[in-house]
Amino acid sequence: MKRKSKHIKVLPNFWPKKFRSKIPEDMKNWIYDQYYNQQTLIVYCDASIKHDQSVIGIACSFVANGSVMVKQKYITSPSVYEVVPPIYAEMKSLMFGLDFFNDYVNQCNEVIIYSDVNHIERILANGKVFNKHSLLQTVRDELITLYNQKCNTSDVNLSIKYLPKNKKKFNPFYKSAHNAANKMARNTISR
Repeated sequence: MKRKSKHIKVLPNFWPKKFRSKIPEDMKNWIYDQYYNQQTLIVYCDASIKHDQSVIGIACSFVANGSVMVKQKYITSPSVYEVVPPIYAEMKSLMFGLDFFNDYVNQCNEVIIYSDVNHIERILANGKVFNKHSLLQTVRDELITLYNQKCNTSDVNLSIKYLPKNKKKFNPFYKSAHNAANKMARNTISR
């Protein structure tokens, strides 16, 4: 008598045991949908500023087709500020994601880049946003130029969206970008 065996797909567990029961099912499903999606590359971007303001860590997690790739680097803080505005670092992390998403796009036809800046749509819209901060306005203009260039030259549908707080909590992909940015900022030698 031959036995038929059924192959059961075991989902990866992205969460520590103590949190598993606290994670809503719709959040788990959203995470697994991103992880296994073959059509959409999801990019999570984040930044961290070293406590002495000398270095900024930026990182992105690229999620699609059953894999997660994290890329990070550090940049030096602009010397015009004693205290670096966090929005400067966040815009730099988005530019980092825009620079490298093509390395991970494979057969995907859509790329969604998530930012935890709650007014990212306003920043990307036309018009002056940072009236009192010329450097922030300059970086914003660079971000918009790069975004428009990538939209016009890429074969994928590209968008940058706000990642709301309820989608950050228990999100292993956002957390991987966040942790990598923190590590880059912490583990660098001050200039």
